[in-house]
Amino acid sequence: MRELTDDHESPNAERKLRAGMAWNLVPVVVLGVVGLGLNFAIGRWWGTEALGVFNQVTTAYFVLASIGSIGINLSVLRAIAQKPEDSPAVAAIVIGALIPATGLAAIVTVLMIAGRHTIGHWLDSPVVAEGIVYAAPGLACFVVNKLLISIVNGLGRMRAFAIYTTLRYA
Repeated sequence: MRELTDDHESPNAERKLRAGMAWNLVPVVVLGVVGLGLNFAIGRWWGTEALGVFNQVTTAYFVLASIGSIGINLSVLRAIAQKPEDSPAVAAIVIGALIPATGLAAIVTVLMIAGRHTIGHWLDSPVVAEGIVYAAPGLACFVVNKLLISIVNGLGRMRAFAIYTTLRYA
């Protein structure tokens, strides 16, 4: 059996890779439009103070989401990508990751809510503490969503990955 190298890669595989890369430009564009659009809209409609609060709450959210996932999503991505055709192994990886990821997501969400006043005090903003209450429920979902999207990516379903990532931002 002939091994494929960079010099002898099949045209079909290259075409599939290029199509997947093109699909994955869509979420990048959507993220840019949504991110900038939210910042401009908040700044214009509610002013710079509200924009600052939004960005501080968002920063706390993403920092805690990273802590909550502790890289499980990246480990799952790597493990599944090594043998995506091995269904029993993929199922074991998914179940083995969903259980701790869900638990960690719940813990980080509770910590975010419990620590809201401390975070608000550090930032000298009681409004940030209030904003955290509204953002916290989405944190648990976001951590689990990171894992689920990594599973799709590991399976090599680049179009689905791009669509799900776009929906996540939208």
